[in-house]
Amino acid sequence: MPRANVTTPVAGRTWTILSLMEWAADYFSKQGVDEARLTVELLLAHLLALPRIALYTNYDRLLTSAELAEFKILIKRRLSHEPLQYIIGETEFMGLALHVNPNVLIPRPETELLVEKALDEIRKSDLVHAEVLDIGTGSGNIPIALASFVPSAIITSIDVSEAAIETAIRNITRHGITNVSLHTVDMFSNFLPEQQFDMIVANPPYISLEEFQ
Repeated sequence: MPRANVTTPVAGRTWTILSLMEWAADYFSKQGVDEARLTVELLLAHLLALPRIALYTNYDRLLTSAELAEFKILIKRRLSHEPLQYIIGETEFMGLALHVNPNVLIPRPETELLVEKALDEIRKSDLVHAEVLDIGTGSGNIPIALASFVPSAIITSIDVSEAAIETAIRNITRHGITNVSLHTVDMFSNFLPEQQFDMIVANPPYISLEEFQ
């Protein structure tokens, strides 16, 4: 995705939501941005605080000069390779909207497979109150998904990063989760020495080939 000089599309005309989306999608495509149209929709919906569908039901709404200037900033950020999820501050995991920021990794789609496997094992175990340990909570995506689909589970989630725990707290609060407890600890320390768990889940962000084997 090459860098490019970004010019605000305002000279000589007014811009509606639809005309700006069409211009920006074409511009992003020429700059090699993946999923250009979707990226534009998400950026513009974020800027205008609208759901994506509202961009089309309000397609003829005129944008102000201030909104256009802010959209130019968002375009620059995306062209500088900043992840879209960090720009809009949100992502989706298993149908759940989550706050994300540079203090946490963006949940990967394949992590949903881990959660689905964990859910299968919990359901097969017939444990009414399965006790689960989540290591490396990050945004809280794994414990929040587990807690949402198995409200009777008791989930303990740890992360060495206080900033990550703060993000997870924000997401847990957002979804009204009450069966997850968070702890800022090092997984190699002697944390919760008296507690036992029925399952441990983790999705470490980096695993060397030697460790994988």
